[in-house]
Amino acid sequence: YLDSNKTTITRLPTNIPAAHSWNLNLTYNKDLAKWFTTNTTATFYQNLFNGKASNGFSLDDPGFVTIDLVTNNSFHCSDNLSLEADFEYESNRQFVGSVFGAYSVLGLAAKQKLFHGQGSVTINANNVLNTESRGAEDHYLNLNQHGYSYFYTRAILLTFNYRFGSGKLTKTQTQTKSGSGEEQQRAGN
Repeated sequence: YLDSNKTTITRLPTNIPAAHSWNLNLTYNKDLAKWFTTNTTATFYQNLFNGKASNGFSLDDPGFVTIDLVTNNSFHCSDNLSLEADFEYESNRQFVGSVFGAYSVLGLAAKQKLFHGQGSVTINANNVLNTESRGAEDHYLNLNQHGYSYFYTRAILLTFNYRFGSGKLTKTQTQTKSGSGEEQQRAGN
């Protein structure tokens, strides 16, 4: 809240008298074609807060519905080339007297196998559209505060992997003894 001098902001932890929320998840996992697989989830939720805080601020706010969409998609182009596209979007969301702005993130990747599967080159691009910045508004007793955070998380990674040797696994002997069996053997039983 804003102090009586109108220049100092004081934030005090306060118990919320009542909070209610609901959540609906819809998930779709499917091989749409032998070369295309999607794993998509849409989440709808709403946070509602009721009552008065100890400083007299009314929390009676019905809130609003937030949408969170996440989709991961794989594309099998050939035995040696695969692609991926991941996207996340979250609309405006509310927590008590704070409203956070929408954001989205897009990631892309490509993997090319080399040397008869012994090696590969992978390129990953994170936050391709550079849209992970977020705004926020706080509305409390005598205080309306607006803020904006700019996250520069765009990155491109290039990776080369190579597996030396034949790549064949050698068979190893596995013991199927239990821990108590080993204890009994040590004790001479």
